[in-house]
Amino acid sequence: MAAILALFAAISPAAIGNYFSIWNPSAIPLLIAIGLLVLLKSQETGKLRYAFLLGFIVGLSITIHFQSALFLPAALSAVIFYKNKVKSLLLIVLGLSIPFIPILYFDLRFNWFLSRSVFIYFLIDQPTQPLTTRWLTYVSDYWPSTWSSVIGGNKYLGLFLISLTSIFTVLNLSKIREQKKYYLVAAIFLLDVILFRYYKGPKQVYYTYFFHPYVLITTAWICYRLLTFQKIAGLVLTTLVVLATIPASLATLQDITITIRRVSEIKAQIYTSHPNQLYDIFGCSQMSGVLSHPTALMMFGEGKNSLSGIKIGVCEEGANLTWKHLGPDFVPKDWANRSTEFVYKENLEWWKERPPATGDFFGFARRKLSPKCYPRCP
Repeated sequence: MAAILALFAAISPAAIGNYFSIWNPSAIPLLIAIGLLVLLKSQETGKLRYAFLLGFIVGLSITIHFQSALFLPAALSAVIFYKNKVKSLLLIVLGLSIPFIPILYFDLRFNWFLSRSVFIYFLIDQPTQPLTTRWLTYVSDYWPSTWSSVIGGNKYLGLFLISLTSIFTVLNLSKIREQKKYYLVAAIFLLDVILFRYYKGPKQVYYTYFFHPYVLITTAWICYRLLTFQKIAGLVLTTLVVLATIPASLATLQDITITIRRVSEIKAQIYTSHPNQLYDIFGCSQMSGVLSHPTALMMFGEGKNSLSGIKIGVCEEGANLTWKHLGPDFVPKDWANRSTEFVYKENLEWWKERPPATGDFFGFARRKLSPKCYPRCP
């Protein structure tokens, strides 16, 4: 099963596409996979160090992207695997808390800004939003498409794999003691699918990064079970999944518009036209970051990107990548500064120049949560 799982992970178009992107959700599949491994080690050994490690992995994953909160019930349920349940729960909570220390420090300095934002999101903003999918659509369309995007090729094969997995999971219930690790993962997967259904908001593709390990594990499990039940059928299913997946994987590996080579070409043209300069990089308004971020970052690594440099605008219009020297008459609203120093301060040190305002938070909350007008208060 491990060999099948490794094969599926290697050719997964979702995994390949995910790791071409440098943004915070990219880490989630790996962290959840580690979390599942630690959870299984907790169940297998009952050693308390795994309780602490499990809490830490979950806390770290949540602070990177909030979708990982779906794993929190599984982490807390690990208490049942330990003889000393109070101590294991305390260790899980301790590990969970450590990654939140920087957030707590920030909140203590700035009127509980992030905590208030989470409160507003869950108790005020979320209840006013409609559920985006009904159960029938969620089960018959959304999940087959999501499954096939991770492994499986197309929606219909995804639906077939879900159906087959469900059937074999039920049929193997008599062997639950022998296969308790699989059933632990399957139970968590099912719980998370149910919880995710009630998330009120657009279910963007990157919100499902959390589910990559589950899909890969359960698909590998069903192929393995079928191999032990009927070898020819198992080989046929495994081969079908591989053959259906590879075209999407190869398409994912194709060059996209913004590549290292093309960014290097833009950078070289700028250096040739304006030699021996420092460059302050701007992006055009319609897609200000796609080309300008990597251009500025590559220059920064070479000591050439500076807010005091000459102003250079780079722009991407479809497959066309262009640049020009922005003279003193350029209109700032048409261009966004994307120099590395500016982006860093804008994202990580914005609070220095624009400290979060205190405001009448409790008055705001009372007005929004008042039964007389909730959930749509003026």
